[in-house]
Amino acid sequence: MSTDKSQKARESYSIKEAEKLFAAALLWREQSPMRKTAMGRAVDYFLKRKKELLECFRHPGSRIDNNLVENAIRPLKLGLKNYLFVGHPDAGSTFACLYTLIENCRLAGANPEEYLADVIERMLDYPSSKLEDFIPQNWVELKRSKNADQ
Repeated sequence: MSTDKSQKARESYSIKEAEKLFAAALLWREQSPMRKTAMGRAVDYFLKRKKELLECFRHPGSRIDNNLVENAIRPLKLGLKNYLFVGHPDAGSTFACLYTLIENCRLAGANPEEYLADVIERMLDYPSSKLEDFIPQNWVELKRSKNADQ
């Protein structure tokens, strides 16, 4: 489904259904004597994050689930024992950042190796006001526009 059709479907159906879910949760919270239970805390958590949870319906390229990320990090989780002793306490967060960047490249349709080589080569001399050009999605668009100009 194209992003335009997806966005129209979200606006005409998904947002309305999500709003019904929030209304039902609010009604439950108002009528339930079990506010201090795990369910009550979960409903409060859900209601407090309404704006953030509805945000995925407002952007055509976003997804409501995180299945792509879970599938991408599954090999990391399976190899967790191999990464326990990588030599430095900060290595885990470094790996996480690197894998996130690589998966964003793949989602944007960029070759991660080509992307990293280009970014590393140009980053030091690049104006800090234009660093958003290095976001994988933006990098792909800039590359396409340069190729179209040539």
